[in-house]
Amino acid sequence: MKKYIILILLIPLISGCNYKELNNLSIINSMAIDYSNNKYKVTVQVLNTDKNNNEQDNTFNGTTYMATGKNISDAINNINLTIPKKIYLGHLELLVLSKQLVNNKLNNIISYFVDNNEVNKDFTVLLSLEDSANTILSTKELLSSYPYGNILGSIENSTLFSGISSNTKFIDLANSLSSDYNTPILSTVKIKNKTLTISNLAILKNNKIFIYLDNKYNLAYNFITNNINDAIINYKCNNKYSSVKISNSNTIIKPKIKNNMPYINIYITGDIYVIENNCNDNKNTILNNTNKEVKNIINNILIYSKNKNIDIFNIEELYYKFKNNYYNTINFKKIYNKLNYNIITKLEVR
Repeated sequence: MKKYIILILLIPLISGCNYKELNNLSIINSMAIDYSNNKYKVTVQVLNTDKNNNEQDNTFNGTTYMATGKNISDAINNINLTIPKKIYLGHLELLVLSKQLVNNKLNNIISYFVDNNEVNKDFTVLLSLEDSANTILSTKELLSSYPYGNILGSIENSTLFSGISSNTKFIDLANSLSSDYNTPILSTVKIKNKTLTISNLAILKNNKIFIYLDNKYNLAYNFITNNINDAIINYKCNNKYSSVKISNSNTIIKPKIKNNMPYINIYITGDIYVIENNCNDNKNTILNNTNKEVKNIINNILIYSKNKNIDIFNIEELYYKFKNNYYNTINFKKIYNKLNYNIITKLEVR
C-alpha cells in the first residue's frame, strides 16, 4: 500500500465538466458499501439536477440505487444497468463503510478509490457503528434536499467547535494506512432514536478496527492533533461547573531521549474565554483551573493509549524523522507503553 501516497499526489483533481456533460451523467454525491457472503453491496445516491422553471437556481433531489457484485466495480456496473445515465464519482462527498467491510476488505476499498482517476480524493469517510452502511445512507438526514449536508455539517461543527469528532478525509485515511508510523482513524455514526448521530472515533490497527475512543477522549485527541478551532472545557468547584472556551489552540510534540528511553514534551498554547463563571473565580484561578483541566484531559488519553499499546498520535514518526539514529537502535512499538512525557500548557485568559 506504500504506492498510495505517490499515486494520490500524482493524480490531479478532476477539472470539472460543463452542464451539458453533467446532464448526461448520474452524479453520485454519497455512497455506502457493505460486505457479506463474499459479496459487495454498493448503495449510491444520485444527485438529480433539474431546472426549475420558477427559479434560476437548480433544485436537488437524491435518488438511491443499490446492487451487489463480486467487487465494487461489478456492483457499480450492475447499478448502471438500472439507471439511464453513466455513474460519475467526480463529485463524491461522502462514503459510508460497514464494520464488516472495514475489518475484512479495507485494502480493496482503498485500492479502488486510489486507482479511480475520476474520483476527487477529498471526500469524507464514515464508519457505520451498528447498522449497515446502506441503512445509514437511507436515513432521513441523508435523503433531504442536500443528502450529505446534515451529517457532514454536524461532523465539521463538532470537530472544529467542540472537538468531540474528527472529519476523516479519504486521502488522509489512505496515507495513514500506507505508512508504517501512522495510526489511521475513522469517524463513526449510528442511528439513535431514529436520528443519525455522530459517535466514537474508531482507531485502526493492522487494517482492522482495534479500539473506539468515546467523547471523553475525542477532545484530547483533537487537542493533540491540532484538529479544532474552539474547545469547551468544564471544571468543577463544589457542586458547580464553570465553562471556558479555548480558541487558537496549538500543540507541538517534541521527541526527546531520557535514560535511553523515548520521552516527549507536549506544548499546548491557546486563548481562554470565559463562558460561565459559576464558581465566581478570579482571572488567576480560572487560568490555573483551565490549565489543570487541559493537562488532565491530555494525561488521560496518553495513559489510555499506552495501556492499549497503540501509538494514536504518530509519535513513532517523530522519532523516525528527528531522532533517526536513536530510532534505529530500538523497537519503538515494543517500548511505546513505557513512553514518558511532560505536558506544558501556556494558556492565557483573554
